[in-house]
Amino acid sequence: MFTAIIVDDEPIAIRLLQKQCEKIPNLQIVATTTNADEVVALVAKHQPHIVFLDIELGSISGLDLAEQLMQDYPASNIIFVTAYSEYAVQAFDLNAVDYLLKPVLESRLLKMMKRLLPKEEEEEKKEEEKKVEVVVTQPVTPLTIVAFDNAHVLVNGEDFDVRTEKVEELFLYLWHSQRSPVTRHLILEHLWGELPEEKAVSLMHSTFYQLRKSLQKLGYLKPITFKNKKYHLHVDSTSDVETIEPLLKKQQLSDEDARTILLHYTGDYFAVQNYEWTHTRRAELRHDVSFALLRYVEANKGNKEIVSGIVLLLHKNKLFNDDWLIALLHHFGQHTKSNDLINFFEGVQKIWQDDLGIDIPQPIQDIYSHYIVTM
Repeated sequence: MFTAIIVDDEPIAIRLLQKQCEKIPNLQIVATTTNADEVVALVAKHQPHIVFLDIELGSISGLDLAEQLMQDYPASNIIFVTAYSEYAVQAFDLNAVDYLLKPVLESRLLKMMKRLLPKEEEEEKKEEEKKVEVVVTQPVTPLTIVAFDNAHVLVNGEDFDVRTEKVEELFLYLWHSQRSPVTRHLILEHLWGELPEEKAVSLMHSTFYQLRKSLQKLGYLKPITFKNKKYHLHVDSTSDVETIEPLLKKQQLSDEDARTILLHYTGDYFAVQNYEWTHTRRAELRHDVSFALLRYVEANKGNKEIVSGIVLLLHKNKLFNDDWLIALLHHFGQHTKSNDLINFFEGVQKIWQDDLGIDIPQPIQDIYSHYIVTM
């Protein structure tokens, strides 16, 4: 006997489907609801074999609800029921068992049941095998995220094998958002905001499906979950951002700390991709890196190699402000030869004149003149 729950925001649609289900042998409806907020509790209570799920539920998309049910109650088979055939691709991208168009015919329900029987037998077989065999869990493969300059994802030193660039962008967006998991609305706005909603939703679900498949190949059984209307990423990863963040919080950097920052911070956060959703985080990291390295230089560190690396970074990211100019003029004036001081000052002066159209402020020119005279 197969047990089932019907979920639809129209009571008459529930009654029509329930009437058709009564004609099907070995199929029993154990609960119905028009309230999407009750669905998870009903599935938890009845553990049905089948959930007949309308796609358009008003307060929540049936596609989003299906994602949550599939991850929390994988034994319950999702059967989408809707009046709109254009949702079919999205439904099967979510790995639904079947897709029924309203009004549902008895013959179509019988066909669905035939499709379910082999699946149920296969599940029973797997359960029996579990009882007699030791299940070997596949180890997961860690990922490395390079977020500075040209962002990309590495698996064992090689590029993450994904179907499209959009799949990688979705992964990077979920990783970027781990501190504050995102809603379906934000994902649609940030990744497909230029498209009509119907097209955007279709692409979003298809991209999620492809990303899950790619991560499952690396051993992650549930790499992305959907809880409390938000998406959560669950992978084992390291990143250049996580490497330098603890250093940026230090009161004073050591030489080794400064070298580590210069090694990883090769450019701004997602500088090449320049995704709109990275801009706030980019500004935060740019400020924190600049401030930490400024404190290092102001402490009168005399390591020429590190300071040269800092100057190159400042040139690349055009970070020269008054504080930086003063700190580096003091450094070159106190620790290097006059040629180093002259080359630095003239290089910065050209940047100010070419990019800003102004001269270096007179008080800073006076600091330069002081060191030139005393050298």
